[in-house]
Amino acid sequence: MVYAINMAKNKLYLNQINRLKIPPHS
Repeated sequence: MVYAINMAKNKLYLNQINRLKIPPHS
């Protein structure tokens, strides 16, 4: 249970980092 929650948090964290790393090209 805790493992799944940590995985979800990790995923969100990585997604946010990727969003910051990759500048949106319009």
